[in-house]
Amino acid sequence: MESKPSYAELGQRVKELENELQTKEQFFNNILNNIPDLIFVKDANHRWIYLNDAFCAALGRSREELIGKTDYDIHTKEQADIFWQKDNLVLETGCANSNEETYTDAQGELRTILTRKSIFKDKKSGQIIVGISHDITEKKRAEQALADSQRRLADIIEFLPDPTCVIDIEGRVVAWNRAMEKMSGIKKEKILGKGDYAYSVPFYGEPRPTLIDLVLKPDRDYEKQYLSIKEINGDLFASVAFSSSLGIDGRYFEGTAGKLYNSEGNVVGAIETVRDITAMKRAEQDRERLISELQDALANVRTLKGLLPICSACKKIRDDKGYWTKIEAYIKRHAEVDFSHSLCPECAEKLYGNEDWFKKREDKPKK
Repeated sequence: MESKPSYAELGQRVKELENELQTKEQFFNNILNNIPDLIFVKDANHRWIYLNDAFCAALGRSREELIGKTDYDIHTKEQADIFWQKDNLVLETGCANSNEETYTDAQGELRTILTRKSIFKDKKSGQIIVGISHDITEKKRAEQALADSQRRLADIIEFLPDPTCVIDIEGRVVAWNRAMEKMSGIKKEKILGKGDYAYSVPFYGEPRPTLIDLVLKPDRDYEKQYLSIKEINGDLFASVAFSSSLGIDGRYFEGTAGKLYNSEGNVVGAIETVRDITAMKRAEQDRERLISELQDALANVRTLKGLLPICSACKKIRDDKGYWTKIEAYIKRHAEVDFSHSLCPECAEKLYGNEDWFKKREDKPKK
């Protein structure tokens, strides 16, 4: 039969257990205090009963100042209302909850945190809330900066004077600006997010690769359908292309397409701008047609050259067959020139010089 331990032995054992508990508590405190995330424990009345160093540093308060306090003692009412609402949700449902929250730190800067709260049931304290908050302020700022940048880029594309289309790497339309809406007759709401070459239908009457696709995946068969296409530093330039589906008689346009890259240098899509050059192309065609007609006319012009036998009295010309012909008829036949008839001042004077109406006329020639 074992003997009962003495009071001295019991006291020693209690002291050893206290030291062991203190060591373990210190060990866990060291772990929690070296975690950069904000860790807190609240009782059912929302009072803090444990806070790690990161939590205290974020609020610029000592642990002694915060223990036993609530959110309303530290934060603004608007912020504390949100904290309590999420605390009550966890207390009432017993389920963990994750949500974004904001608070004002020790420097007066508004911070955004992602907080996860869960319930732990303690026999002594009852329900307690255990929470950990991860600061995502910089992440949110980066996301906002990216969103602002994308919005500015979208605004720039939207108001470009040239019709512009952007597709992602999967060939889905992600931008379709106002000028493109006007040219194609397709509203962006009807085309955004669509793939399978849907953006080519307004131009070609069927889904098929266009310049924006060729910059991502070259296809010589389709490239031949452009009147002129060349590549410069990875971008494709089509000087002239014809669309029979646009306008009454079709439209001519020139386009430029290039790849789009992300920050890692990976291709994420392509962009194409087109410009309607129908008026210029029609003018070129009219000019070429006129030049051709003039060249044909010049080729058919029969020139007068050599010596012409002409009557010194009546001014008739003898042709190569011996017939005498009026000079105007001869020239017209050989030079395709029309004549109008009138009197020169000398002849008019000889014919009508003695007539009173002729002497009194107002359109006398200057001497």
